[in-house]
Amino acid sequence: MAARLAIRQATLQDYQGVMDIGKIYQGRDYLPALYDKYLNTFNCYVGEMDGEIVTFHGDRLVDAGATIAIAGGRVKERYRGRGIIADVLRYIDNSYKDVTSVKYMTMTTDNLNIILSGERIKRKFAQIFEMVSCLS
Repeated sequence: MAARLAIRQATLQDYQGVMDIGKIYQGRDYLPALYDKYLNTFNCYVGEMDGEIVTFHGDRLVDAGATIAIAGGRVKERYRGRGIIADVLRYIDNSYKDVTSVKYMTMTTDNLNIILSGERIKRKFAQIFEMVSCLS
């Protein structure tokens, strides 16, 4: 039987477990330097399987409460493709179910995620714009 994802509030003590999720953004990850600020600015969650932190996400309300902005999301490489992000998005969505001002949920992602999971992402989100790199 596969382990179930247990989602809970992230803490300062989770720092190393979150960093152990792995390198993202091609080595330009901002979270190692801003983790403590993230915990104070966003509602941050970790997801664990068998006691191991396998995902991290942050969210907060913006636009006078109309939009849930999701940031800093990551999933440990060997757990990708198992629907973990979908589970976290459902958890976040459910946590705002009684907030009547919410109309939108937004997130950013990189090109690698679009290549690997684009169709699944597009089932939930509409692409608003795309950043094109001049550094190819």
